[in-house]
Amino acid sequence: MEWCDNGSRLAWKASVAKAIGSSSLPHSVKGAYGPFLFAILFTCRKGNYLNNIQSIINCTPNVSIFILDKDFNYITFNDAHSQEIFRDHNVYPKIGENILKYFRPKYKETFTKILSGESFSEIDEGDANDFWESNWSPYKNDNGDIIGIVCFAQDITEKVRHQHEIENQASLLEAVIECS
Repeated sequence: MEWCDNGSRLAWKASVAKAIGSSSLPHSVKGAYGPFLFAILFTCRKGNYLNNIQSIINCTPNVSIFILDKDFNYITFNDAHSQEIFRDHNVYPKIGENILKYFRPKYKETFTKILSGESFSEIDEGDANDFWESNWSPYKNDNGDIIGIVCFAQDITEKVRHQHEIENQASLLEAVIECS
């Protein structure tokens, strides 16, 4: 299912709903990964949860995806997330395990914010001097109750370093021009 040519989120949702034979649509999904998140949340609700969700989230090898319950325990995660945890901690995460075992304590505040209903994106410097763009959303059940957290995170380290190089070169060029 693709984003509609006219860019209409509503039209896209309607086309997904029609394709899977449902007239009910989940809550509004925001952010760059909105359509992808929508497909995952809708798949979760249609049944065959683990098989469907794993096949969907593992289609994105460059994006770390995980879903947590309200106690910050893993419900599921993709291979990219598992590899990132292994790279940073030399151990693979396990379903049911608390993510705070691997994430800095400051994330407890982030998770609490999401569980209060906020969706947002942020760029954060990781433990290994890497940079991540994370898109956070509450995971809601059919009644609209928040039952967990969904995250899509992409390593943007090269992009950030490239931007810093451009800024440094621009500063250097300005200094040369001023000396002339």
